[in-house]
Formats: sequence, structure tokens, C-alpha cells
Amino acid sequence: MKTLHLVSLSLLFSTWFATAAAAPKAPKAPKVDPNLQAGQAALRAKDYPAAVAALEKAVAAKGKQADEALYLKALAQYHGKLYDDCIGTLGQLAEHHPKSVWLHKGRFLKANAFVQKRDYKSAEAIYETEAARLLSAARKQDVASVIIHFADALAKKPGKDDLKAPPPNYGKAYNLYNKALAMEIGRELRDAVMFKKARAIQQANNPAQAIKDFRAYLVEFDPDWMGPVGSAARASGLKKENPAAAGKHSLAARFHLAEAQLKANQLAAGRVNLEDLLKLITAQKADDAQAKLVADSRWSIINTYRLPNSAAHELELGIKAARDFLKQHTDDPRSVYAAWWIAQVYHRAGRSDDAIAAYNDFIAKKNHKLPAGDALTAIIPITGGTPAKLQDTWEKEALHQVAQIRFGQKKYTEASAAFQSYINKYPDGPQWANCQRGIINGQYQVAMDAVEAKEYAKARKLFEAFLTANPLDSRAARILFLFGQIAYQSAADLESKQDDPQVAAKAKPTDDAVKAAYRKAIAEWQRLVSKYPGTEESSVALYRIGLIYEEKLGDLAAALVAYRKLSWGSKAGNARARVALMTKPSLVLQTGRKFRTDEKPMVKLTTRNIKKVTVKQYFLDLEAYFRKTHAIGNIDHLDIALIEPDKSWEVEIADYADYRPSEQAIEVPFEKNKSGVCLINISDNDFEATTLVIRSDLDLILKSSRTEALVFVENRRTGKPAADVKVLFSDGKKVFATGTTEKDGVFRGKYKELKANGNLRVFAIADGHVAANVVGLTGLQFGTSLAAKGYLYTDRPAYQPGESIKLRGIIRDVKDGAYTAPEGKVFLVSVKDAAGRLIWETEQKLGKFGTFHSQLRLDDRAALGSYTLTAREKANPKQAYSSTFTVQKFQLEKIRLKLETDRTVYFRGETVELTIKAEYYWGQPVADKTISYYLPDGRHLIAKTDATGELKVKYDTTGSQAGTTLRFTVSIDGENVSSVHNAFLAREGFAATVAPSQPLMLAGEPFDVTVTTKAPDGKP
Repeated sequence: MKTLHLVSLSLLFSTWFATAAAAPKAPKAPKVDPNLQAGQAALRAKDYPAAVAALEKAVAAKGKQADEALYLKALAQYHGKLYDDCIGTLGQLAEHHPKSVWLHKGRFLKANAFVQKRDYKSAEAIYETEAARLLSAARKQDVASVIIHFADALAKKPGKDDLKAPPPNYGKAYNLYNKALAMEIGRELRDAVMFKKARAIQQANNPAQAIKDFRAYLVEFDPDWMGPVGSAARASGLKKENPAAAGKHSLAARFHLAEAQLKANQLAAGRVNLEDLLKLITAQKADDAQAKLVADSRWSIINTYRLPNSAAHELELGIKAARDFLKQHTDDPRSVYAAWWIAQVYHRAGRSDDAIAAYNDFIAKKNHKLPAGDALTAIIPITGGTPAKLQDTWEKEALHQVAQIRFGQKKYTEASAAFQSYINKYPDGPQWANCQRGIINGQYQVAMDAVEAKEYAKARKLFEAFLTANPLDSRAARILFLFGQIAYQSAADLESKQDDPQVAAKAKPTDDAVKAAYRKAIAEWQRLVSKYPGTEESSVALYRIGLIYEEKLGDLAAALVAYRKLSWGSKAGNARARVALMTKPSLVLQTGRKFRTDEKPMVKLTTRNIKKVTVKQYFLDLEAYFRKTHAIGNIDHLDIALIEPDKSWEVEIADYADYRPSEQAIEVPFEKNKSGVCLINISDNDFEATTLVIRSDLDLILKSSRTEALVFVENRRTGKPAADVKVLFSDGKKVFATGTTEKDGVFRGKYKELKANGNLRVFAIADGHVAANVVGLTGLQFGTSLAAKGYLYTDRPAYQPGESIKLRGIIRDVKDGAYTAPEGKVFLVSVKDAAGRLIWETEQKLGKFGTFHSQLRLDDRAALGSYTLTAREKANPKQAYSSTFTVQKFQLEKIRLKLETDRTVYFRGETVELTIKAEYYWGQPVADKTISYYLPDGRHLIAKTDATGELKVKYDTTGSQAGTTLRFTVSIDGENVSSVHNAFLAREGFAATVAPSQPLMLAGEPFDVTVTTKAPDGKP
């Protein structure tokens, strides 16, 4: 067995030697010994004696490769089965070349020779020595160092000038670091490898795994690490007991953890870790030693707010973070970004004045400095750009933005000054042309504001100066249009004074003055049309010239000339329509309303280009018409051409003029104080129109359900109900019912036709007086009838056994569609327990209000549960009503808990002081009582109250997240008493809201705003 063991061990170490412990290559000699080459060739040819002879010569030469020659000589002797000679040769190798790279291979060969000689003890001694060497911690550390060396090479970024170097392979480096960590390596090396591993996977753009690896590092090498943000361990605030010394990379690991969290969009958690890192560096008094890490951390805090795209609720916090960075790291290359972002945040949030101040601060470099030396022109990592280039670019943009904001605020003087400053400072700036336009636009807007303020003289003066300075401006046509509009508005204002009762008669303008004012507007617009024909402005101007001629000056021929001349722009179609309207004859006839018998019926006739009309009157039997058509409208289909009119006459159009519309009223002849209905037809050679004229004193109101219709008819001349009026009902297809109103002017009828009718039509007639109406029934549902009701109740919802119960009942019956109090009816009132057993019953006679009341006493041993109170009519048992109440046993807790904190709102890092007070319900404190309480971080603690029944608890909020609720739960074991108290961990000190006095305002109208500030607890 021992022989087999030693042979196996020999094979094991031979394999290990060939793979993991291969000897490094011998250094290249400038010239190879020919005897060594001859020996190597003989070995390959398995001519071992020749090999030994040649190699002995090489050894005797004592060259640089003598140790290799000795080893190869021993190998030839071994294969030649000269084991003793082999052992002797290897002894010479160990004696004369103790540091040879062939020494360890020689020792394994020597052990193999002992095995062949069956000297296992000597072989075992060699194997044990080599095994101890190969399995030692130092050897493993060396092997791990080789792996780490390759991993470091894979993770190394090539220099910018090393163009042939391959890119880093962080994934392979990460795997090699994992293999190194799987070996038994020392704490110091493990510290470095775990950190490098996490950095490699972070640089491989795997933030989720990087977060895990950095946390694993911190758990092992950071004694101050208390767990992830939001975890119970971190919230507890408890540090490790007897921790090992901090690793070399604990602070950097915290920073890179936050970096990975930002990459994973875990902004709040990353911010908390960065804030805690800064506190830790300050606590360790390492601000100077870790100056770069401090700056990077403050910069990363800015990034947690996503500047310059901060959310509205984090805007101020983001700006504060940027200002903190600028205050502490004024000359940091990134400070140019921080200063610029502050202005950008304000600008995007619409806080114009703050944005202007921030832009001016950036231009003046008030809060930041450009770095000195090479850093001034060095590219800023990650964000890109050089400080010098960014400052130059953004200074120009800042000045341009200030000008734009001022322009938007209608502060055109300041805007123009800023535009001019840009033009003077940056003649090659990208916004130079825009600034030139900005100055011109400012001049234009000043004049436009004068127009809006109705300072027309000032506006005209400004516009004329603008046109003189900028004759080719694209808005020149618009300005000329405004000149005409100003003149038109002045004329309209002058015209309005003619009908203004507040203007004295002597001060009222004459018609000639008004017309002269309108002619000024025409003159201004004619200037526009002649100077800028074919433009949209001239299209509108020419159309308005035509309107003024037509409507204000009455010069219809001139209006037609203007309309016919207009052939371009958006108003060309309107002009053609006006030409068609003015030149085409038209006739419109209208009846405005129904007339009473003491009024003169009139119709309104509107004509154009018609000099004379013929009027025909046809009296109409409206009842017969209603029975046929089931309506009194739609008279157009009546064929009256073949009927001789009852009366006919001609009417001359008063004050006729070509193209001018004319309106006049035509009286319809009726006998004095007589009612009736007639058709009036008015026509000329080509046109005719017909209208219905009703002379009647009746009006009616129609109401309907799905079963009944109601009509009320009134004589509106006398104001009294109209009796004996004939009423006809139609469903649109037939007259299905008739009736006559009573003395009160009302008619009611129930009809089955109403069930499915969509529209109910009614017609009323009496002595020639008529009235009609229609009501839509679509969607109308059938009404539900009332049902008897009863309401039973007790004086309390719950009772204990042995207590008295007072009960009442209110009953209502239905009579003639209304509720009534059924006085005198007898009801059987009963109570059943939870098991349905009858425990009490009595007869109750209802009073005049339909009510009853009674009481009963529960047995001391009454069953617990829900009881049913029932009232059933004695004569009609089916009419019954019920309600329920509860019987339970109630017991007051003898102890109560009161939880109080010194305030309800805290900020992260503050200590919550909770006071737990236990007392009996009669007020005596519960002293020396065990209290069980849960803290917001999940810890469960136990303590006892003092002599006053109080227990003080302190809770550090450093490990908690802002914006969360801190919940404290307290109980007394064995007493079934518990209580909960909540406190809030706020983000901000207060919140402000701004609300306008009204949701909609006119441009330029002043309005009030209400600013409301509230603390995190909701209080003002």
C-alpha cells in the first residue's frame, strides 16, 4: 500500500509541477554550448550514454548553462536506469547551483529515482518538503499575485498615446479577481482585490453588481458601515462590535458605491451615502488628506439632483448642493458647470430674475474661478469640455439669455442694452445676428406696447422712426396696417360718443366728423395697398376699406370697387362673397312673435336690390292644419299659389338704393280686437317668402308623465285662466285625445298612448284664439309608487346584560300617493335574541304622529350577540319592519398608554425623544412595569417604567431616510394594551405654494396672488 501511495504522490506532484509550477524560461545566452545542444539531441534520440557523455563536457565547461546541463545529465542517467548516478548528479546541482531554476525539478527527479530504487522513505521526505513549499500561504500568495497581475493588466486603460494597446476587458478582469479571492490570501491583499473587483464590474457598466460588490467590501473592511440605506441595520444606528481595522479603500468604496447607485438611478440612496461619507471624512479629520474625494462627493451630490434638469420639488436643494460645491471648491474645473447649472435651473423653472442674477454671476465669475495651469485647458472627465472653452462659450450664451429674458419681461431698454453689449463684446459670437435682430425687435415691441396702451400718437411716432431706420424690415406692411387700424379705432371711438348718454350734446361729434375720421383710416390702408400689394396685410386692409365704404360711409359703389379689386390673400374669398351679396337681389320675411288682440301684427321684411313687392294675406284654419300635420310650423310646403288671397296689396321699398340692404315693418291687417291666424306671402318677380302670423291671447303650459298629461291655458291679456278651451293631443301621427279646460284653465287626462310616445303635441283653440306646445318624452321613465315605511331604533346601538333598552318606532302608510301617519293602528313589537328566540313582545297602538315607544330590561344572563327588534301590524302581519342592536360585555382596560415626542417633525440626523407614560384609568402611574416597544428600524426592546410610570426612549434618525414616517409601537405584555405614535422625517423645512386670485386674467390686467407656507406637519 505504501508503494502505491508514494507512486501516486509522485504522479500528483509531477502533474502539478508540469502545470502550476513550471520552471520559468532560462535566460537567453548569447551563445549556446555545442555540447549542451549535442546532449539535448541525444536525449531526444533516447541515446542516453551519448547524452551523458556530451552533457559531462558541458558541465566541465562551467558555462552559464551548467545547471541545465547537470539537470539534463541526471535526466539521461534516470532514463538510462543509472539511479544512483542520477541521485549523485542532482546532489551536485543542489550543491553548486542552490538558486537554479532547475533545482525544484531536480528534487522531483531525485524523488522519482528513490522510488525506482524502492527507497520510499527518502522519496517521501523530498515530497513532503516540496508539498509544504507548494501549499504554503506564501506560495498561494505568489500564485494569487500572478493572477492579480494579469487581472490588473486587463483592467488597465491604455495611455492616450498607446494606440496599439488593446482596450480594457473588465469582464475578464472581474473573473480573475474572483479566482484570486477564492484562494487563501491575506487580509491586506484581499482588501485590495475586493476593491479592484468592484471597480472592474463598475467600469464594465454593471451598476447593480457593482452595488453588491461595494457593499460586500464595506461589510468586511469598513467598521463604520451599518448596512444599505433603508435597511433595518442602518436605521438602528448600531455599529459593529470589536470590528477589524478599516481597509485602505473604505472611503473610496463608499464613494464608488454612491456612483453606482446614481448610475442605477437610485438617487436618494446615493445621496444619503455621499452625505454620510462627507460626515465620516470630517469625523476622521481627513478633509485635507481626502480633498479630491471630498470634491468628488460634493459633485456627485449635485448629480443626484439631476442638475440642470431638477424636479420642481428638488430645485432649491439642487441649487444649494451646487452652491455648497462652489463655496468649498471654487477653483475646481467642474465649478464652471456648477455655476452655469444654477442659472440654467432658475431659467428653466421660469424664475427670471433669479436666472438673470445667476447668469450675471457666471459672467463675472463671482462664485467660481477658472483653474490655473494645465487644468485650464484639460478636458473635464465625464462631463467633457475644458474650463476655458466652456467659460468662453457660456459667457456669450449667458449674456444672450439675459437679453432674451429681459425681452420676455417687456423690459426692452434693458434687453437692448444686453443685446448691444453682446454685439460689442463678441463680434464673432454665434448669437451676434440674433442680438442685432433683438435690438430691432425691441424697438418694434416698444411701439406695439404703446398701441396696446392706446397711446396711439406715441405708437405712430415710434413706428415711423422704426420704418425710417429699418425700411426693409419684413414687418413694414404690418406697421402700415396698424396705422390704418389706429385711425379706424379712433373713428370708432368717435362714433361711439354719438350714442353715449354721458357725453354732453354739444360735445357729441357730427356725422361729418365721424365720416372724416373713417376716411383717414381708408387713406392709411390705401397707402399700404399701393406700397405692398399682394401681401396678407394689404388683403385685410383692402377688404376693410370696402367694409368702411359699405357700412360706415354708405358709398356702395366705392365698396364694390374695393371688393372687386381684391384678388389675393385670405380676404379675397370674403370680398367675392360681399360682391355677390351686394349685387344679388334678396328677400327675407320674418314674424318676430305671437301678437295679442290689442296689438298691431307686424312682419319684418329685409330686401336688397328689390324696389317693390306684392303682399298677399291668406287666413288659415289652424285647427284643421294641426289635425293634418300635427304641428303648426313647417308652412313652406303649403301650395298657396292657386288660392285666391283674402287680401293683396303692393309695397314700395322705402329709401331704395342699389346694393343697399333695406329693412322695414309691414302691418298685417286684422279686424279690431279680433283673433286669427293667417299666412303672409311677399314676392317680386323672382323671389317670394311666406310666414305665419298668429293673433291670439292664449298661451299654454304642457306637462306630461308616461301615464298622464296636464295642460294649463291662460288668457295672457287678462292674466286669468282660460276656461272651456278645446285641447287636442297628438303623438305626431294622429290626434288621440281631445278635451276642454275647467274653470281653473287646467285639463288633465290619462292616456295609454303616452307610454311609448316620443313627443307629445298639444293644440288649444277657443273663439279663434290658439296656442300650441310640444314636450319631449324620450328617456322619460315610469314613476314608482310609494310604499309603506317603518323606522325602528333604540337609544343606544349596544347594551350589556341586565341593562334597560328604550325603543321607538315611526310608521308611515301611503294614501293618495302621499305618506300619512296611520294613527290608531296596532302593532306587535317583539325582540329576539341572537339565537332567534323570542324574549319579549308587546302590543303598541300608534299615536297621532304614527309613532310608538316602549322599553324592556335585559336579563342579567342574556345571551350575547345581535338582537332583532320587529314591529308587525296586527291586522296585516305581512306589513313588518325591523332593526338590530347588539348585546355585549364591555370591560374598561385598567391601564392606558400615552406616547409623546418633543415634536412631530424631525430632520435626518436629529434624535427623537419619545416619552412613554403608563397609568391606570383613574390616573395613578404604573410604576416598575415592563414595557415592550418597537423602534422604526424594526428593533424590539424591553424596559421598565420609573416611579412616575414613565419611560424615556431616544432614537437616532441618522440611519433613516428623509421623507418617511417614523412609527413607534408600544405594548404592555399580559395587559392587552398597546399604542402607536408616528413622527415624520422631513426633507425640507417648509413648502411654499403660490395661487392667483382668479384662474383667468386678461393680458395686462393686475391680479393678486396668495403665497402660503406650511411646515412639514401641515401647520402654517
